[in-house]
Amino acid sequence: VLVYDIGGATFDATLLKLDQNVFEVLATGGDVFLGGVDFDNQLVDLLLERFSAWHKKPFSGDRVALSRVSEVAEKMKVALSERTTFEVHLPMLEMDSSGKPLDLRATITRAELEAKCAELVDRTLQAVQDVLLDAKLKASQVDDIILVGGMSRMPLVREKLKALFKKPPHASVNADEAVALGAALYS
Repeated sequence: VLVYDIGGATFDATLLKLDQNVFEVLATGGDVFLGGVDFDNQLVDLLLERFSAWHKKPFSGDRVALSRVSEVAEKMKVALSERTTFEVHLPMLEMDSSGKPLDLRATITRAELEAKCAELVDRTLQAVQDVLLDAKLKASQVDDIILVGGMSRMPLVREKLKALFKKPPHASVNADEAVALGAALYS
């Protein structure tokens, strides 16, 4: 069983062998510098690119304005796991030189999100392949893929894992319950 866990700040991949009630870790790996926040940052960049293109000037807002863009980027990421488009409207994001408020208005598609984040998903798959190599297993020898963490809800993640393993990952596992159960078993 491969546990693919991409949370807010890190990515972990663990290959387990289950024999009745015995769990054996065959290999583990991941990327401590890759998590949901990195996906959020890619989307912030996308939104700021849209803002700059629309207003024909670079974004020069303060930290509060940037925080507002970050919040909507995270909401957008979650929404685009369920829908194919997301409407963004952030009024008065900053002021122009004459004091006129400048808004951010954009429609972002799932395809744009996936294009912006594809490299990050590929980094997770490279870590998964490293774990398989460490365990001396081929993808075809993995029986199940269990997804944990908010980013695992992203359709691109599921599609790429399905392509690698030639079977769909288990989306029926509640990620929050899995983490809580694992913590309870560990303690």
